[in-house]
Amino acid sequence: MKYVLITGGTSGIGFAMAGEFLERGYGVILASSSRKNLAIAKRKLEVKKSKIVKSTRYIITIEQDLSVEGGAERLYHKAKTLGVDIEILVNNAGFGLTGGTESINIKDDKKMIQLIVTAPVCLCKLFLRDMYEKGRGKILNVASTGAFDIFCGQVFHIQLQQGDKAGGSSKRCGREYTVSGNNKNKIF
Repeated sequence: MKYVLITGGTSGIGFAMAGEFLERGYGVILASSSRKNLAIAKRKLEVKKSKIVKSTRYIITIEQDLSVEGGAERLYHKAKTLGVDIEILVNNAGFGLTGGTESINIKDDKKMIQLIVTAPVCLCKLFLRDMYEKGRGKILNVASTGAFDIFCGQVFHIQLQQGDKAGGSSKRCGREYTVSGNNKNKIF
């Protein structure tokens, strides 16, 4: 059986994707930093998909925090020790921070960067080697357009409020949004 490894698979889009992949005949490996959430998600999938999933061995959980340095490498090694054929990697884990940039703890910023930038890059590099070796495999990187809203909406807004001459960057951001058809966050 071929498996899909889904980071952030215990809720939201990741959980929905796990159900879809089970229906399409894949086994799923859910990765999360929360043992409790992994157990709940596994139970829900078993109940929802009981007609499809004849054995709980098709739903595997791995507890691993990807927001810490080396987390991606540890997840990769844990997944490899399972001895299953991982056909698809879904980089879906993430979280957002709310509030003004000045009020967000820098440790939280670093964890978020580790989780949504560094970990997916590392996982892609690690799993790509295996996929090239097998001659097959797929990687799906899930992202939110909210990342652009936060970047343009907070960083440039702060620069402009403080009277900085951020015109060049702000105009560049505005042009990018115009080209993509999203005028909601256009900044001049």
